[in-house]
Amino acid sequence: MDKKTLILFTSYFPFEPFEEYLENEINYLTSAFDKIYIFSQSSQKGTFYKLPDHVSYYNNSYHVNFFSKIYAIFLIRCKILFEEKKFINQKLKISFSLTRKKILLIDYLKAKNFSNPVSKIIKHEISEHHSVFLYSYWNDYKAIAAALLKKDFPQIKAVSRAHGWDIYLERNTENYLPLKKFMADYFDSIYFVSENGKQYFQNRFQLNGNLKLARLGVENSYPFKVRKKSIELRLVSCSKLIPLKRIELLIEALYSLQGSIKINWIHFGDGILFNSVKDYAKEKLSDESNIQFSMPGYIDHQAILDHYKNGNTDILINVSSTEGLPLTMIEAMSYGIPVIGTDVGGISEIIEDKVNGLLIHADSSPREIAEAIEIFYKMSDEEYSKYCLNAYQTWKTKFNAEKNYPEFIENIFSV
Repeated sequence: MDKKTLILFTSYFPFEPFEEYLENEINYLTSAFDKIYIFSQSSQKGTFYKLPDHVSYYNNSYHVNFFSKIYAIFLIRCKILFEEKKFINQKLKISFSLTRKKILLIDYLKAKNFSNPVSKIIKHEISEHHSVFLYSYWNDYKAIAAALLKKDFPQIKAVSRAHGWDIYLERNTENYLPLKKFMADYFDSIYFVSENGKQYFQNRFQLNGNLKLARLGVENSYPFKVRKKSIELRLVSCSKLIPLKRIELLIEALYSLQGSIKINWIHFGDGILFNSVKDYAKEKLSDESNIQFSMPGYIDHQAILDHYKNGNTDILINVSSTEGLPLTMIEAMSYGIPVIGTDVGGISEIIEDKVNGLLIHADSSPREIAEAIEIFYKMSDEEYSKYCLNAYQTWKTKFNAEKNYPEFIENIFSV
């Protein structure tokens, strides 16, 4: 039987705990492939995750230095880069500014560097008559590297996932992401985690290719149990503390409640804004007798799941200005926890308004967010239980890892 080799490109996995959702997927990949090579941009040496013996992993970090930039000058006439200039002028209707040139050249250089050690492995695996599958978990410069390798080795299969920040132009410097057409031309398939992302890619980049929907999944053996709200509404938010997550907006919403309901809010996650957001929470909420809050910073992923499992959460809330398909919501739903979320990105594919949660406008005011919280606070136990069951069913039917990942792998094999 023909042996199957997978070469997986990641940002942090398995060296750092910042792609924890890959931990679920890797279990299915290791069962489906005879040999796996993981190339990560992480510079950490020790591994955070334990992997089977047939999985090899490598650091492939690279920083563009002065000599690389000099070399980049000689690439400016490269056909790939010339075609990119033509594409962004004619299709994206944006100029090829100096800053965009820099972004393009840096990503291209990083991709070329990333692909170099991988080409040797591909040659070896092909010589062993193995079927080689190249899979970039993100649609960024590592996916460009995968497309370059597919160009050099057309007999391999090359695919990429596409999430949120790696496809939505508005979330990036200069509203630009390099070489999307080049990737679409060479990839066997691009798999989008949300229908919203897929439609955005088709419409904004005016590209079709072999674009498919392949939702991520969450594992959970937790048997559904009927939940009851506590006297004080236990509210959880879970995200990095970065501007687009708008946790300050949530704080303002809680402040606007002004003693009308009792809230116990905890935020899981740290980030560049951790200190400033925590200070703002203290300033706004410390004197409010009806609000208790906690911001413990980074918490181990399993500890967050245990928090859900132990019945310490009534509602999960997300007030981001933009999203892809946040798995934090799906994880909460897998424990029967309803969700409040802004109608951005693929969130409407998770939340069915007034069924398993509440969908609020992307530009909701603090008061409008507070009103959504109040709806759950005033909800009867019977109605709340229906929301909980519907949340659980949403996970089970649409985002169950046991269903989604085998389907994804089977799809890769058939491209």
